[in-house]
Amino acid sequence: MVDNDMKDNKMNKKEKIINYALNILIGLFSIVLVVSVYNTIQIRIFKNDCSNFFGYSVFEVQTNSMAEYINSNDWIIVKKTDKIKLDDVVTFKEDNEFITHRVIEKYNGTYITKGDANNSKDEPIDQSQIIGKVVKVLPGFGIIRKTLFNKEVLFVLIITLLVINMMYKKKNTDIRELVEEENDNTDSIENVKEINTLEKIENNIKLIDEDPNNIDINDFINKRMEEEKETEEVVESKNEEEMDTSFDDNYVKVIKEEELEKEKVIEEPETKKDLIEEIENNIESKDEEFVELDDDILTIDTDKLEQEKLETEENEKIIAEEEAKIEAKKAEKEAKLKAIEEEKERKRIEKELLNQPEQLTQITLEKLQEKRKGKKSKNIIDKIMYVKTEQLNEFIDLVNDEDKLLVNEFTIKNELTKAYIDAKFYNEGNSKKKDDLSRIKDYIYQIADNLNSEYKGQDTKYSLKVEKYKNIFELILTLECSDLSGMQNADIRRFYIRTITEYGKDKNWEINKIEDIESKYRIIQKKYIGVIEFLMKNLDTKMFTLEFNALKKEKNCYGLFLKHNIDFDKVYSEDAINDTYSNGIIAEDKMIVLINLLLIQLIKDMILGKFDNKYILNLPGSIYSKKNKFDNVLKMLSDKYAMNNVIFLIDYDDLLKNKEIIKECRKNGYKFALIFNKDLSDTKGFKTNISLVDKIYIDKDNIKETKFNELIPKDFDVIYEDMTNKVGDLDEEVSS
Repeated sequence: MVDNDMKDNKMNKKEKIINYALNILIGLFSIVLVVSVYNTIQIRIFKNDCSNFFGYSVFEVQTNSMAEYINSNDWIIVKKTDKIKLDDVVTFKEDNEFITHRVIEKYNGTYITKGDANNSKDEPIDQSQIIGKVVKVLPGFGIIRKTLFNKEVLFVLIITLLVINMMYKKKNTDIRELVEEENDNTDSIENVKEINTLEKIENNIKLIDEDPNNIDINDFINKRMEEEKETEEVVESKNEEEMDTSFDDNYVKVIKEEELEKEKVIEEPETKKDLIEEIENNIESKDEEFVELDDDILTIDTDKLEQEKLETEENEKIIAEEEAKIEAKKAEKEAKLKAIEEEKERKRIEKELLNQPEQLTQITLEKLQEKRKGKKSKNIIDKIMYVKTEQLNEFIDLVNDEDKLLVNEFTIKNELTKAYIDAKFYNEGNSKKKDDLSRIKDYIYQIADNLNSEYKGQDTKYSLKVEKYKNIFELILTLECSDLSGMQNADIRRFYIRTITEYGKDKNWEINKIEDIESKYRIIQKKYIGVIEFLMKNLDTKMFTLEFNALKKEKNCYGLFLKHNIDFDKVYSEDAINDTYSNGIIAEDKMIVLINLLLIQLIKDMILGKFDNKYILNLPGSIYSKKNKFDNVLKMLSDKYAMNNVIFLIDYDDLLKNKEIIKECRKNGYKFALIFNKDLSDTKGFKTNISLVDKIYIDKDNIKETKFNELIPKDFDVIYEDMTNKVGDLDEEVSS
């Protein structure tokens, strides 16, 4: 009984430990599942950018741009705060993506960041883009999330643990009931044995008390003592036979009575004691046999239960496999039907969109505005380059086989996208190449080689990723820059399919995928061209026309003249014109219109690759002193192509008045030209002053050429041409 109690205690302790462990695991996984669901609700239902837990957010890092401090698949805890210092690692949002980099510069609410493993700085960001700063890094938690903290996996784990817990409790309950039942049986047997034994002992004691000479007790005891007692009985009988027969009967009787008395006094207690001990030993022996039998029964029952469980699991597994096969076939059939329906829907939408370019343009504009929400473009060129970047990104996603960018791919893609735009629209690269296609291709290859040579990280597949995106941009280059003039639509489509097939031959693309990419590429091309045309059309005006007057002495150089199509007295009152025209207010207002029309031409030149065209415009002298208006003019032309191809024309008097302003503009990359159409009244500091401009135009019909030849250094760029009729309002400005 003691052994059974000890076993019960051990079983209870073991059961409690396992039960507590299962409950803890179930609770832990349930908490993680609740957090995951909460995160999904915040992002998908409430449309928040990221989840927020009492001012903290959790992100999973996708790239190694911050290695070794933060690696791919690490989790970071980000605290929402406005107090950002230098060297803080912050998470910010840019172009609908979250980026985590270190703050390396800070200027009045504007921050410049850089990844520890990157070679270049990021674009400036403002406080509104910053989510918060990193306060904790959890290494490798991304792998745990993908393998364990997945909502589906968590749900299955919780259900599995609950089932295991229920089965374990049921099994222990069955075993406990079986043990209790066997214990009850054992107790019953023991009680019966004890009762029978005690009754027999009491009866024998009564017989001895009533008749001491009664020898039946010896027979009973000898029988109970088995072989040993039988041997003693034989010895006794022999001793009695050897007794001297000469004693008389009375003496023998007396002697027997004395011996019986002694045996009664001495042996009775010993006999009773031995008998009880023997009975107890027999009972204990039976107990042990019963316990062993009990254990065997339990073992047999447990093995049987385990066998039945295994057979049940095997049957369930077979049934599950068959059901899975049926579901797989059903899913495959549904997928094929869905693919057919999607193909039909795609072709229908494609046809509708291609036949409704205005609707396609409007949809694309709305998506771009939503994506760029909160971030303004510097000018129209910046806006159109953003549109072109999004066009490239959409096509890259189309041909990229990966569901999401791998480590370092974001940086590689951005660097090569910038290289493609710089080469195609800003004439970067070796300009001595005979055709643009070769020049752009060489420049992309050069940037790709630079990425490989400058990379210092631990990504062993970095060069393969660079090669992958280099090939993608070579495909884009062939599709966009090949000469397709004179080809019919069917021929162009066949060219696209042939080019895409060549690119996808190593990827084992099927013809359906190739045709799908070709079809979507034409839609992408059409909708983004529509957006660019829409933006340029908004700059145009029916009230003015921009004339381009070619210079005789300089090839591909044009003076700009804004010709109005209405009378100004319909816009301004006659008194206003008379009072303000000499101060240049009308000319200042017209200048904004002129620059907008000029921007249209600049964008056309960039798209068509006419990089040699230069444009000269005359700014009213009064605008230099009006900071807001002049800053607006500079902002409209704040682009490296515009600054390189547009020249501000200024006369010498205005140069003297605004030397510091001109000097600052030159420092920022803007170009100026000086116009002389009358003799100088004062030549003091002339050489120093003309160093502020890039070139000089001289009207040799109105001034003495020899005098200027003495003043102007020989290596200075001087063009002798009358600019009076080449640029607008020059006469009024010079005479003022």
